[in-house]
Amino acid sequence: MTVAAQEYETEHLVKFLKEEFERIIVQCGRGAGDSLLSDAQALGIWFLHQEVGMAYDEANPCVLDDKNDCGVDFIWEDKDSKRVLVGQVEYDSRNWTKQPANEKKAIATFSEFRHYLEKDSLPERLHSAGQNAWRHAKKAITQEAYTARYYFVTPKNFSEAQRERIRHKSGLKDYDFFTHDELLERGEEFLDGQ
Repeated sequence: MTVAAQEYETEHLVKFLKEEFERIIVQCGRGAGDSLLSDAQALGIWFLHQEVGMAYDEANPCVLDDKNDCGVDFIWEDKDSKRVLVGQVEYDSRNWTKQPANEKKAIATFSEFRHYLEKDSLPERLHSAGQNAWRHAKKAITQEAYTARYYFVTPKNFSEAQRERIRHKSGLKDYDFFTHDELLERGEEFLDGQ
């Protein structure tokens, strides 16, 4: 494949994904449809759809990305596999390049959530939907032996060295990254399945 053809293909996939996110924003407005989702919330819903097969409307309540989310943009409890997916979405709809994502943010993202797992004090600024989700996740992880898996989702990129450094500095061995290449690959799979 020529570089020009590859660039066109990437542009086509990005255009398709942005259109799909727009469809999610319109389809899955918060609550009864009285407020719209953000681009990052739409990406969180799409990620859960792709990663675990949830329908968009089922994934919507799992997305907590909002003011005062304390670094956790989605939480999903998988009762069958006894695991909890905890994620952060870094998304700017204008920037889909392979430039590096925010490494400092990736390291610090889950610190308050992990602190809560060890202590019994929720961050005071955490919004109410987040409080409920954090409590359910803590109960599953600490009392029911669920495994926590952490995800950083972004259309930007991390090198393998950055990923290892983030895992080391954050202390999270179960830290996965869904970045530029994974996003385009899943977008291609999504298109193929349509």
